Amino acid sequence: MIDLRNVLLAGTFVWGLLSQQPAAAQATSTLNGGLSEEEMQASAEDDTTTLSLDASVPATSADEVTSFFVTPMARGGYLDADGRLVVDLLEGNTTFLALQVMSEEGVPVSGAEADFEIEGTSTIRTVDPSANGYTTDNYGITEFVVLAGDMGLDVITAKVGDTETEIAINVISLAALSAPALPVVEGAITWDELRSVRLTYEDSELLAAFPASIAERADETVKITGFMTPLEADSSQRWFLLTSSPPHCFFDIPGGPAGTVEVLAPDGVELSWDPVVVEGRFEPIERGKGTVYRLHDAKLISPAGA
Repeated sequence: MIDLRNVLLAGTFVWGLLSQQPAAAQATSTLNGGLSEEEMQASAEDDTTTLSLDASVPATSADEVTSFFVTPMARGGYLDADGRLVVDLLEGNTTFLALQVMSEEGVPVSGAEADFEIEGTSTIRTVDPSANGYTTDNYGITEFVVLAGDMGLDVITAKVGDTETEIAINVISLAALSAPALPVVEGAITWDELRSVRLTYEDSELLAAFPASIAERADETVKITGFMTPLEADSSQRWFLLTSSPPHCFFDIPGGPAGTVEVLAPDGVELSWDPVVVEGRFEPIERGKGTVYRLHDAKLISPAGA
């Protein structure tokens, strides 16, 4: 199971990508807009739920605890009028959340089992594909992933022992961004297929376990349709991200790692805010610090001619 301190990587993994950018892009990219490292760190802390992870405090075994305090945690979440945690999420996007389980004495509880129920079309899965359920670690934390379904307010009920807490997932329609729908392209790899990958984090690296339907297409020439997120200060993009939903915030790439494809286009692709179809050599990436998919020697294909 990953440390909650690495959850930030899920929302801001583009920093890892930019730090290893192609040489052609390094000369034109400014990562922090002139902010100092201290200011950047302060900005990150202001936008993130902060936990006190003191390894010197020994955890209490769940077998020794009869009453729990369960606190849901989310990057960018907020509380509604009833004190319930709310997370805004675009249709089809994913987010990492966590529960922290404490004893009445304020000591982390390890080995506690959490159960989840959800009302709505969103789905929940474990962070680690090999994990059997949701069990707290020595910090009293268990993490999970939510994949947003259709527009609406979905409610997650998390239960540890006899203690329950609710998390509201406010699923926002892509239409709210006034973005056109992605065209249906015959033979293209779909975002549902790409998002079927199981992701884990280990020592600040992103590990991907691909289903056979994706792994067997490695090195094939494939088509993918999506929205462009530019990575170069140029109208002709040789290096950009193709995402499952429109870009709306530099720090939160739409779709997360599984909803993003890094595109390398030597001849350049004209920047567009409308959906595009690109074709190139497909590379699933099993271990890295940025995206888990890459498209080499990519070229633009008009939807009408795809």
